[in-house]
Amino acid sequence: MNQYSHIQIQTEVATRSFISRALSLVLLLICISSFLAGIYQSYRYINYKQNFYEQSKRDLLSLTISASRDIEKILQGAVIAADGLSKKISAGDLTATKMKPALKSFIDDNPLFYGASITFKPYGFDVNKRLHSDYYYRQQGQQEPAYLSLDQAYDYTTQEYDWYVDAMREGSRWGQPYWDDAGQTYMVTYSTLFYQPDDIHQQDPNGVVTIDISMAQMKDIIENIEIGSSGFGALVTQQGNYLYHPNSDYVKNHLSLLDVAEAKNDPDRVILAEKAANKESGVLDHISSTSGEESWLIYAPVSSSGWSLQNTFIKGDISTDIDEIRRRIIIMLTLLVLFVLSTASLLTKKFCRNNIVNIAKARKAIITFSVLSAIVLLLSTSALWNLALSHANINESDETVLSDRATLSTILAKKRQKKISQANVATIEIPTGIYIDSMEFTNSNNLNITGRIWQKYPLTVIDTIEKGVYFENAKDFKLSEPSIQTTEKHQNILWRFQAQIREKIDYSRYPLEVEHIGIDVRANDQHDHVFLVPDLSSYQLLTPTLLPGISKGVFIPGWKLTDSFFSFKTPKEYTSFGIDNHFDNFTLPNLSFNIGIKRVVIDAFFSNLMPLVVVSCILFLVVFLPADVDISRVLGICASLFFAVVFSHLAIRKSIAISEIFYLEYFFFVIYIALLMTPINSIRAANKVATVRESKGDIILKAAYWPGILAVFYVITFLKFY
Repeated sequence: MNQYSHIQIQTEVATRSFISRALSLVLLLICISSFLAGIYQSYRYINYKQNFYEQSKRDLLSLTISASRDIEKILQGAVIAADGLSKKISAGDLTATKMKPALKSFIDDNPLFYGASITFKPYGFDVNKRLHSDYYYRQQGQQEPAYLSLDQAYDYTTQEYDWYVDAMREGSRWGQPYWDDAGQTYMVTYSTLFYQPDDIHQQDPNGVVTIDISMAQMKDIIENIEIGSSGFGALVTQQGNYLYHPNSDYVKNHLSLLDVAEAKNDPDRVILAEKAANKESGVLDHISSTSGEESWLIYAPVSSSGWSLQNTFIKGDISTDIDEIRRRIIIMLTLLVLFVLSTASLLTKKFCRNNIVNIAKARKAIITFSVLSAIVLLLSTSALWNLALSHANINESDETVLSDRATLSTILAKKRQKKISQANVATIEIPTGIYIDSMEFTNSNNLNITGRIWQKYPLTVIDTIEKGVYFENAKDFKLSEPSIQTTEKHQNILWRFQAQIREKIDYSRYPLEVEHIGIDVRANDQHDHVFLVPDLSSYQLLTPTLLPGISKGVFIPGWKLTDSFFSFKTPKEYTSFGIDNHFDNFTLPNLSFNIGIKRVVIDAFFSNLMPLVVVSCILFLVVFLPADVDISRVLGICASLFFAVVFSHLAIRKSIAISEIFYLEYFFFVIYIALLMTPINSIRAANKVATVRESKGDIILKAAYWPGILAVFYVITFLKFY
C-alpha cells in the first residue's frame, strides 16, 4: 500500500468519524429538544384545557346563580305581597265587602302572579256559611282577571289541598307543584295565615292568603338559561322533590332526586340531593346514565324557599376551538415520535459502534430499530387518523343548532321581536317535523331519502296561507297524499316523501370524511313572515347523538350515523327576487334537518389500502433479491405491480367526484415512487455502486424501507390534518 492510499484511507476514516459524531450530535439535539418541547407543549395543553374548563364552570355557575336569583325575586315578591295582604286582613283594614275588589286589584297590580285567594276556615267568614274563598286568576287571552269562588269548585279542607290544610297546621309555607283545576295549569302556591282583628295574640288563624305562581314562569327562566344545545335545567325542593324537569313525569309522579338516583343507579344525584338540602352551590362532574356523555351538574339555592336550581351541562356542548385543540395534540404527538425515534437511533448507533466487529449483532440491532420505528410510525399515523375523525370542524358559522326547547324558545322570541320591529308584521310559525325511514347514496354526491314530514297549522291561518313544503337542495322531491287531523288548536298534516338530496361532500379527506347532510325544508307559501320552526315537542328524545328523527333501521353502507338535529341557517341568496326593499327587510332563517355521518374507516382502508399494502410487501421482498438477479425480472415485477396500483387508483377516482388530490391519493404517489426506486436500487447493486459500507450499508438501506415509507405517510397525514 503506497503512501497516497494510506492518506486516502485516513481521510475517509476521519470523514466517516466526523459524519458519525455530527449525526450523533444532531440526534442528541433532536432528542433533548423534542423532550423539552414535548413537556412544554403538554403543560400548555393541560393548562389550556384546565383554564378553559374552569372558566366554563365559573360561567355556568354564574348563569345558574343568576337564574336562581330571578326565581328568588318572583318568590320573594310573592311572599312580601301575600304577607302584606294578610296583615291588612288581620288588622281589620279589609272588611268583607272590600276583600273581593282588593283581591282583584292585587292581581291587576302584580303581573307576575297567576292567581291569588283569600280563603277562610269553616264558618270563619260567615257563621251561616261553612266555606268561603275568593279567587282571582289570569285567563289566557284575557286582560281582566277571572273570578272563581273556590268553595263552589271543591272542598279545600280535604287533605289533598295542602296549600290550605298544611298551612293552617304548620304556618306560612311554599307548597308542592300541583295541577290546579280552577286555573287549568301546574302551579306552586305560597300560603300565609291571617287572623281575626280581635285575635291580639294571633293564636287561632282564621284562614289563609295564597298567591299562585304558574310553573310556566319558572320554566321560562330555566329554559332561557344558555346551557348548551343538549343541556337542561331542573328545580327541586329542599327535600329533593322535583318542581320542574323537562321530563314532566318526574313532576306528575312526585319523584325526588333520590328516586331518580335509585332508578338510574346514579350516585351523583344522591350527592346533589345532599347539596340541595344544605342550600349549597357548586359544580359536580357527572356521566350521563342515559347517553354516557360527560357532563356537569351545576346547582344553586333559591334562598327564601329552600329550593335548588340544577342545570345539567353536556361537556361536548362547550364552544371550543376544535382546530386549535387538534393542532396542539398533533404537535405533542409529533414531538413524542421524534423523541422516541431519536432516542432509539442513538441507542442503536451506540450499540453498533460497540459491536463494530460483530456484524451479526449490529445487523440484529438495526433490524430491531427498523421494526420499532415502523410500529411507532404506524401507531402514530393511526392516532392522527383518529384525531382527524374525532376533531373535525364541520359546523357552519351561520348555523344555529336547535336540539333543545330552551334554545328554540329563546331564538323564536328574538326573531319575532326583530321581525315586528323591522317589518311591522307578526310571524306565522308552522311547527314542522321530519322522520327518516331510509337513506342510500346513489353516487358520490346524491343521496336518496324516504320518510315522513308533518306540519301543524294554527286554525287561525289555515285559510290564508298555502300549505305544503319542499326541500330546497333536493333534485327530485315527491309528496304523498296528505293525512289530515284537526285538534282544538292546529290542523296537523302528514305526508310521506321521497327525495334525492344533492350534497357537497369534502372528499379531499377520503377516506376520513366527517360530514353533516342538511335537508333544507322550505314552505310552499313564499310570504316572508311564514316561519318554519322545528316541532321539538313531537320528539321524545332530543339529544343529537341519540339520532332523533331517524328510524333505528336506517343505515348507509360504509358510513356511520353520528348525530341528528334541527338548525336555523342564515339565507345566502343575495338577491331580492324582484321584491322592492327586500334587502332592507329582516329575513327569517331557514329550517334545516341535519344528519351527521362519518366514514367507517376500517371498511375503507381494507378495501383501498390492501392493494398498496400487498404491493409494498412485494417490493420489500424484491429489495432482498441477490445483486446478480436479472434486472429485466425486477423491471417486469415492478411493471406488473405498477398496473395493479394504477387500476386500484383509477377505481377509487371513478367512485368519488373530486377535482383535487384527495388524502389517500398521496399514498398511491408514495408507492409509485417506491416502484420507481426499487429497480434503480437493483441496478445500483448490480453495478456495485457503493453508497455506504457494504457490511452495514446494505442492511441499513433495506431496514430503512418500512420506516421510510411510514414516515412519509405520517408527514402527509400531519400536513393534511394539522
